[in-house]
Amino acid sequence: MKKSYAGHVDNAINMDFYSSNFSAQLDTLDKSQSYLIYCRSGHRSGQALEIMKGLGFANVADLNGGYSALNFQKANTPVI
Repeated sequence: MKKSYAGHVDNAINMDFYSSNFSAQLDTLDKSQSYLIYCRSGHRSGQALEIMKGLGFANVADLNGGYSALNFQKANTPVI
């Protein structure tokens, strides 16, 4: 079976960092909630983390190493 890092965590909210309305998409979220953000490698999510903090999100964390660092097979976490 070929190992693939493409996809997303089940029930994750998917937003396009490169979209011209990325900040507007973030503004639809409840800033009082906690968020764990990720991308494939961690680069874009690190940038998104700073944007979110600038928009007033207090409880946001970046998944270290991104999606590709997760081992879904051992954790038995659903991936779609």
